[in-house]
Amino acid sequence: MISYLLAREDEETETDPVIKEVCERANAQHKKHTEAKLSPNEVNDLSTQMFRVFAIGKMVSAVIEAFLERQSDIENGALKDDLIAVSSAALLCKKLKGFALENAYKHRSVLELELEGHKVIHSIMDMLWPAIVSRGDPQKETKGHPGTPFEKYAYGRISENYRRVFESPNEDLPLGYRRCQLLADMISGMTDGFALTFERELRELRC
Repeated sequence: MISYLLAREDEETETDPVIKEVCERANAQHKKHTEAKLSPNEVNDLSTQMFRVFAIGKMVSAVIEAFLERQSDIENGALKDDLIAVSSAALLCKKLKGFALENAYKHRSVLELELEGHKVIHSIMDMLWPAIVSRGDPQKETKGHPGTPFEKYAYGRISENYRRVFESPNEDLPLGYRRCQLLADMISGMTDGFALTFERELRELRC
């Protein structure tokens, strides 16, 4: 990451004091790690971590300064840009975003993970939606879930907190909206690990 910033130097980057300070501090730490006779992997890991620490620290300080300088503009609605864009760390942030776009988000492992997540989320939605629809309108039907055994099970696996909102007699939103809200709440509340386990559980039990 450090070499990326230095290798892409132009006049603007070369004279940017924030980038220069962050890279100088990170390079000094990299030199210490190298002299400590650590393994190449350890040197890379530690150097990357320290660069991250220095970059975040500098951007946080820059945003605080920008907030104090532009507080009146913020209060009267005159500031249209985000704080990092009007701070002294704007170019550093831009360079790091460019690095992430080229080297992280387009990496095969990241794309594979995104594809797996897409498949898992859609699979869960395909199994939960029929369970939600077959429940009917809980504001009018209080006999329980009339669907198939799997639909009953899948509906019961939705968080009780979310189901309570969906089934509340005090909720005056349309039924279709409440169904979508229930599904969205359940999906958005999942961690990655839970989603993988939950999808596998439902898929194995579905007839």
